[in-house]
Amino acid sequence: MRPPVLAGGHAPRPVDVILITGASGVGKTHVSYRLAQHFGMGLTEVDDLHLVLQRATTAAQHPAMHRYRQQPERWQALADADKLVHIRAYAAEMSPYISIVIANHLESGAPLVLEGDFLLPSLMAQPMFEGFSAVGRVCGVVIVESSLEQLTANHASREGQKQPARSLASWHHSNWLRESATQHGIPVVDARPWDTVLERVIAAVG
Repeated sequence: MRPPVLAGGHAPRPVDVILITGASGVGKTHVSYRLAQHFGMGLTEVDDLHLVLQRATTAAQHPAMHRYRQQPERWQALADADKLVHIRAYAAEMSPYISIVIANHLESGAPLVLEGDFLLPSLMAQPMFEGFSAVGRVCGVVIVESSLEQLTANHASREGQKQPARSLASWHHSNWLRESATQHGIPVVDARPWDTVLERVIAAVG
């Protein structure tokens, strides 16, 4: 059952900040835009934040954040397990900055959907952000895709060609996100069937 829609055309939002994550290629950005529209909330992509941070910081300050941009060939040559370690390290370096954004919206009360690859389930489960309570005000959802073939097809459709190494890294990342989300009590939503994913994400945050 869908939540009621307010006179302004938006459903009443369940919290002030909704965090949406998932591995590259699961479709989380498309879902997040529709989710923000449904609740009448603003939306920020973590990709924008990490682009700014790459310009504003150095590799000495944040080695994981700069590694792929500076040495893409070395990243491609990493073993699968090492790529996952790098993704998690990248997300850990991003987390303090993401926390500032969340705290800002908790302070101002401006509703926000924040989406991106580098949102850790452990961050979503935090009870406080910069001194502001997240209880009843922040929720997170992890969107997952368990099929490597589907991720490969998604990347090929988006990028115009297959990217097997990237798709495999995303598959490992998606599996790890499912496991980590379960450990931290964060809802997990399967990307498919695609025609019901928005409704399932709405139910998870509500």
